[in-house]
Amino acid sequence: TRTTKVCVFLSGGCRNASSCAPAESLSSRTGVLPTGSPSTVTWAHGTALRLTIPNRFGLGGGGIVLIADEIQSGFARTGKFFCCEYAGVEPDLMTVAKGVAGGFPLAAVVGKAEIMDAPLPGGLGGTYAGSPIGCAAALAVIDVIAENDLVNRSNQIGSLFEKRLSDLQEKYPDVIGDVRSQRGAMIAMELVKNGKADQPDPELTSALVKQACQNGLILLSCGIRGNVIRFLPALTISDELINEGMDIVESCFKTLLG
Repeated sequence: TRTTKVCVFLSGGCRNASSCAPAESLSSRTGVLPTGSPSTVTWAHGTALRLTIPNRFGLGGGGIVLIADEIQSGFARTGKFFCCEYAGVEPDLMTVAKGVAGGFPLAAVVGKAEIMDAPLPGGLGGTYAGSPIGCAAALAVIDVIAENDLVNRSNQIGSLFEKRLSDLQEKYPDVIGDVRSQRGAMIAMELVKNGKADQPDPELTSALVKQACQNGLILLSCGIRGNVIRFLPALTISDELINEGMDIVESCFKTLLG
């Protein structure tokens, strides 16, 4: 996983190695799983472990290092600046990338001083470490998020998608299962057979992606069963463009299902 390198850094580069509990704040590739899913349980387990394992870093509440993977869910994507805020936890380390610099190549590990100061000289680095252009891009992105209130805009985007997808679900209840729109602009739609969650429809999902592409719309499929369409629009997208895209999605359903 993306946090594996962080775990290796902790176990191999620190003077006082500690156990790690990595957790993705919102599992995107597995289908943008909602609250109450295994991704949420991970937070509960990670927090519990942190409280029970002996403290080796002098951190409050226990010694295990809780790592939040905010690479895709961070920087206002989910309706909060970082998605882990929904769980009310305070990670010891956080991995960030993607939205941190608005698409410019940049990634970072953010953490508490007790951990970040622990590696031996030369023990902390990265492919894009110290890039002045990347850092300048990240600072500009943070300014844009604040100046344009993109955290709130993310929630507005999620609400509009929820309405459009719910309306579509009413028209096609046998094929549209779970609509996942609880986390800002990180949205997903599950496609099933006979309206049953235990009957995924990866064939329809694939056909929808192809049909949408033919109509000028790029869709992303995901999910462990290949039956989920996820929507990750730019946080600066207009309502008009969202509706234009959803109109194409609706027309594709009409073409494929009649």
